[in-house]
Amino acid sequence: MLVGRDIWNEELEGLFTFLAEFLEMPYREFKPHVSKQLAGCSCEKQEVIHWAGEVSRKCWYVAKGMVMIYVNGVDGKVVLGFFKAGEIAILPDSFKNGTVSVTGLIAVAETELLEISTRQMQLIYKLFPESRDLEGRIISYATSNLVLRGELLEMDVRSRVKRFHEIYPETMGKNRSVKLLDKDKANFLNIGETYICRFLGGKYDF
Repeated sequence: MLVGRDIWNEELEGLFTFLAEFLEMPYREFKPHVSKQLAGCSCEKQEVIHWAGEVSRKCWYVAKGMVMIYVNGVDGKVVLGFFKAGEIAILPDSFKNGTVSVTGLIAVAETELLEISTRQMQLIYKLFPESRDLEGRIISYATSNLVLRGELLEMDVRSRVKRFHEIYPETMGKNRSVKLLDKDKANFLNIGETYICRFLGGKYDF
């Protein structure tokens, strides 16, 4: 389960640096106000933070770790993409329009998050109108996270794994800083976990 925790100044700086990449907000009180709306939370083990098939009423800034995007398939969950540290994990249509989401979100073990609700966002919209434009740009960016898997699946297996580790080097090795499970990595790459171990033969530490 997610556990509440204090928020560090470094995390807030990271959040607002990320937001400024999309739009610099012209309000002196924007940062102090938004900071007060946030709740810090973390998970020791892998944790579902939003179930597929429900309405998303929260989004999260990933301060540390990683959040997986998943969908329920015929044989279980299918990992579709990731939000890494320094990004905002959001299910755009559900969060913005209150629709039931087909996809869900899972935080990997030892992930640290800053959480905000749709209710709090509505207040921010009223106080800081340009935040709607900011949200739209972030949503466009978040949607692009679902493109990578299709591109990787067009590659051969070895190229698939190599390219994945080039994009997410923090998930590689036994002492990886992001505790993404091998089975979830294999799921995303559409490769059997046991097959991968044999296929790589130790050349890559998967």
